[in-house]
Amino acid sequence: VNKGVGRLALQGHDPVAYFTQKKAVSGKPLCTAVHEDAVYRFFSFENRDKFMAEPAKYVPVYGGYCAYGASRSVLKPITPTLFEVVDDKLYFLQNKEAMDHWKLDWRRIRYKANANWPGMVSRHGEPVQTKVLVNKMEGVLAIQGYDPVAYFTFKRAEEGDPSYTATFEDAIYQFATAAHRDQFLRYPQKYVPAFGGYCTYAASLNVLKDITPSCFDILDGRLVLFHNE
Repeated sequence: VNKGVGRLALQGHDPVAYFTQKKAVSGKPLCTAVHEDAVYRFFSFENRDKFMAEPAKYVPVYGGYCAYGASRSVLKPITPTLFEVVDDKLYFLQNKEAMDHWKLDWRRIRYKANANWPGMVSRHGEPVQTKVLVNKMEGVLAIQGYDPVAYFTFKRAEEGDPSYTATFEDAIYQFATAAHRDQFLRYPQKYVPAFGGYCTYAASLNVLKDITPSCFDILDGRLVLFHNE
């Protein structure tokens, strides 16, 4: 997969918007989803939910590398504004020259790229190894046992019940109700706090700080927590 700094795919552009808005749209840093070790950003919470329900529908062909480059068995970067959706698949090109070749004979380019891609993955692909940093109490319990879904539904910090738990990214989350647990399990990335549940302000200073569960906000559909007021 073509990834930049921080495993960011598509240079931060929203993959769903290419289908729904027919143009390149920048995603928001707090509206993200992870797929195959790549981080995708989205313009809206609605787009993120669409992606999470059917990621294979929206991820670009050839790992987000240039289609013309793939037809020549070469990995080339892309320009996010140079794209086409063909047969419900998203293709990117590196530059105007590559786009001109694509427009001239995209069927031949796609045929050759499809034939080359498995071998390119074998030569250049890497095992998916995702490093996750999550603020956990006693090594396992996230958000000090508070219910992540309650921040969205109750608009307040609510302690979870040890009877209702779920595990995500090696952390245990507790929930006030079984319904909240089920909501979380359907879309965990919607509810887990940003920055691994560490203090948002401290993260901006490149420092890990613990949080006070009652000090929170919802920004761009993401839960952010703080060390103190």
